[in-house]
Amino acid sequence: MKKISIIIATKNRPHLLKESLSSIISNTILPDEMIVVDQGDGSMAGDIVEALKINYKNLLYFKDSRVGKSKALNFGIRKSRGDIIGFTDDDCIVSKEWISSFRAEAESSPDFSAITGRTLAEQGFETKEFLNLVRSEKRKEAVARKNPWEIGCSGCNMFIKKEFLVNIDYFDEDFGSGARFKAADDGDIIYRILRAKGKVIYSPRVIVYHKAWREREDNIRLRSNYAFSLGAFAGKYLFMGDVYPCWFVFCKFLQKARRLAIGFLVFDKNRISDGYSHLKGIAIGFLKILLYNFKNGRKNISNYLYKK
Repeated sequence: MKKISIIIATKNRPHLLKESLSSIISNTILPDEMIVVDQGDGSMAGDIVEALKINYKNLLYFKDSRVGKSKALNFGIRKSRGDIIGFTDDDCIVSKEWISSFRAEAESSPDFSAITGRTLAEQGFETKEFLNLVRSEKRKEAVARKNPWEIGCSGCNMFIKKEFLVNIDYFDEDFGSGARFKAADDGDIIYRILRAKGKVIYSPRVIVYHKAWREREDNIRLRSNYAFSLGAFAGKYLFMGDVYPCWFVFCKFLQKARRLAIGFLVFDKNRISDGYSHLKGIAIGFLKILLYNFKNGRKNISNYLYKK
C-alpha cells in the first residue's frame, strides 16, 4: 500500500486539536506521518504536538505565519512524503477505522483520484446544530463534472493522491477559511479533480465526527460564509467559460428563494433568516469574484487547469 500522510491545519484551537490528533493516533491502522500546520498565536499547538509524539513519533509540526486554511494545506502537502494525502480538521474526531476503511476502499478501487467520506455530528448532539454534515449511506462514484457537494464532499474527510494535487497546482488559496472567498475549498478541489478526468469516490464507511463547539452566532456567520463562497465558486468557473457550476448554484439560489417566500407566508423566522442569508451571500460572492477576476485578468488561470 502506498504511504499515507495526514494534514491538519489549525489556528488557536489547541483543545480541539489535541482531541483530533489523539483520535487519529488511536486508529486501528496508523498513517505513515501526520503533519500539523499551525497559523495560530503562541506555542500551545506546538506543545500539544510534542506531548503526543510520545505515542506517535511520525508527528510533524510546522509554523506558518500566513493566514488561510488553503495556504496551510498547500504548505503541508509540499512538506509531506506520502503518496496519498488525507485531510481532516482540528475540530473533528475520526473513527477508529478511519484509515483502515479508506485503505479498504482504495484497494478495491485503485484507480481513484480522491476518496471522500461521511461527516456526522458528534455523538450526543442533534444534527440541526451543524451546517456541514455529509450523511448519505450510499456509495457514489464520479468521473465527470458534477456538483461536488452532491457527491458527498467535506474538507474534513477526504483522501487525495498527491500526484493529482500537484498536477492541478494544489488548493486554490483564494478559497477556504481565512481566504478572500471564505470557504468552498473542498468543493473546488474536488470539482477541479473531476474537470481533470479524475475519479472521485464517496465511501460511507470512511467516517469522521464533527465536534459541537460553535455558538449560534458562529453558525450564522458560517452559513453566510458558505453562501458567499458558493456564489464565488460559480463566478470563478463562469469566468473560465465553464457554466455548469452556475447551473447547480442557481438551483440552490432558487431553493433558498422558495424557502424565504414560505418563511414570510408562515411567519417562520428561521426560514426567513436562512433564505435571506443564502440569497444575499450567493449574489455578493458571485459579483465580487467577477469584479476581482476582471480587475486582475487571467494571471492565475493556470491554477485552475490540469497540466497535461
